[in-house]
Amino acid sequence: MAQPIQNALRSRISVSAVFFANGLFVGCWAVLIPVVIKNLRITESEMGLVILSGGIAAIIALALSSKIISLFGARAVMILAAIGLTPGLYIILQVQSFSSAVIILGFIMAFLAAQDVAMNANAADLEQRAKQPIMSAFHGFWSAGAMVGALTGGSAIVLLGSDYFGLIAGFIILAAALVGYPYLEQKSPPTDGINIKTGLLPKQLLPWLFGAIAFAGFVSEGAVIDWSAQFFRTELSSGISLSGFAFGGFSFSMMIARFFGDHLREKIGDMKLFIYSVLLAGFGLSLVIFAPNALFAAFGFFLAGFGNANIVPIAFSASATIKGLPKGMGIATASFCGYAGLLVAPASLGYLGEHFGFRSVYAAMGFMLFALLVLAPMVGRQTKPTITS
Repeated sequence: MAQPIQNALRSRISVSAVFFANGLFVGCWAVLIPVVIKNLRITESEMGLVILSGGIAAIIALALSSKIISLFGARAVMILAAIGLTPGLYIILQVQSFSSAVIILGFIMAFLAAQDVAMNANAADLEQRAKQPIMSAFHGFWSAGAMVGALTGGSAIVLLGSDYFGLIAGFIILAAALVGYPYLEQKSPPTDGINIKTGLLPKQLLPWLFGAIAFAGFVSEGAVIDWSAQFFRTELSSGISLSGFAFGGFSFSMMIARFFGDHLREKIGDMKLFIYSVLLAGFGLSLVIFAPNALFAAFGFFLAGFGNANIVPIAFSASATIKGLPKGMGIATASFCGYAGLLVAPASLGYLGEHFGFRSVYAAMGFMLFALLVLAPMVGRQTKPTITS
């Protein structure tokens, strides 16, 4: 009895390490976006098109990921993605042309997306074995990594230079995936013990509705990742050493809320937590919209992070428990919708920010989050059995 418990704990630690490293990579990328803009001598709208290319690559990777995971297992995908990501930030800092940046970021986002699906599929397996909510804690480690990358990134770039900073971040994500290699999930069993034959994406409506929630969660989070540093520098006159504090504070509050999220899911249920999360996220972004200075805006992002924290974990947990659908496909669908948001958002948000200011970007994000409230009853119906099983 002790051995299975010990192995389960090691598996949770190993998967948590991958979540942390994946978040760290994203946090580092958020800080480096203004550096890439400067290196390429491009506008925010043009940078939005570069990020758009990454979204296209991510969509392709997501469409294939559930099949690849079912064939080779989550562990293989996580390791191969980590290997691909290792030189990514360093290489994109070396490029001098728009087309090269498009290609390199495409590869980076494809690897990030594939690892995202694999680590969430592994986390969903562990949650169902534990018979209690634990998904939010995994995403808490992702937020912890993103927070570390964002908060230390600006100072590290000043101290080490952007090239060394990018290299170090890449090797950390590789080390995190390798250290727990024996305890990562190899192959997930078919849902309900049935060998279900499906296409690349489901025909059921329910996973797509949870995908809509993931869409809003990813886009609002992506708006902070991609444009908060630029917002601080261009509209709030903040230097590079402080430019990561918006996403850093956002990630810190997300981390705290996610580590408490599983307890709250058990105590008040997913539907109430979902409603409170949406309201708090929207309120935090409303503070950002009217922020007179960087400190006030950082506080708004901090509050928004508390609200945004459990929106995506709830959507992922629910999408992994849909009857008649393999958990990898449910998560891939939610991720597909999330990355679809990142596909259309960067260029449009970059254009919006360049021509109308980034306050208008965060106003749009707040409105979109409030619109999620109409899906709250569906969240309650789908996730209630998960908590009581």
